[in-house]
Amino acid sequence: MNNSDINAVLELNELLKSLKQRTSQISLTAVNAMLIARKDPGTYKGFTVVTTELRTFCDRLNRQAEKLLTLIYKIVDKISELKKLENTIRILELTQAEIKNSESVATGILQISQEQKKNHLMLNEQLNHLLGLLSLELEHTSKQCIQGDNLGILAKIESKAGVMNGVLNLVADQVIESVDNIQTTLKDVTRKLEQGS
Repeated sequence: MNNSDINAVLELNELLKSLKQRTSQISLTAVNAMLIARKDPGTYKGFTVVTTELRTFCDRLNRQAEKLLTLIYKIVDKISELKKLENTIRILELTQAEIKNSESVATGILQISQEQKKNHLMLNEQLNHLLGLLSLELEHTSKQCIQGDNLGILAKIESKAGVMNGVLNLVADQVIESVDNIQTTLKDVTRKLEQGS
């Protein structure tokens, strides 16, 4: 792992934070729409149902973003451990080369170096496993966004009825735009992840 890998993971982290902000925006928009729809419950009953589903969608998406952020933190931790091990291995190899005169010391350093290399391989495997989990979770989150898109479309349909259709149509547009932004963020995260592997 090099500095560009670490930077890529940190960029992923920032993208996921923005995803959480966007889901919060959708949730607030849904609450707003619920309040508007409650002014005339008969006319906007369908819209109230859609906004309730939107809030549920946001809660699930926020939980999913938390999972993704947790994986990112674990990945950063593994990268840090790998960097430390790489430095230790490099120092041990240099030290071994310097003290070839003393066979017992060189043998001890060689053993430590081999243990560190095994640890390095193990950490690399763990890191690859975490990256695989992150990829699966991103795919799962992307599928959740399809539901969000459908909910935005339903909100748009429900907003067509009644005297407040202009306000509710605006709310539906905000939901659709927010879900589109989330999907774009997920694509960015996936692209960054693919570039890092």
